[in-house]
Amino acid sequence: MKKTTIQITYDEERLSALQLFMQQKNLSLDEELLKAVDTLYNRYVPQSVREFFTLKNGESAPQPGKGKGE
Repeated sequence: MKKTTIQITYDEERLSALQLFMQQKNLSLDEELLKAVDTLYNRYVPQSVREFFTLKNGESAPQPGKGKGE
């Protein structure tokens, strides 16, 4: 899948503080932002569209009703 860049404007001092405290906890701002964007994607993009992209990209789609003791 082709990747793109997202750019936002944020207060410089707040960002520095965030990076400092995340670094102390061995957390990555990039990884946390990716998780947040994935959460938004899953919340707002309909399931059928997400399944289409999964199939389009050659990934296996989760089977309804499978995987929970069946």
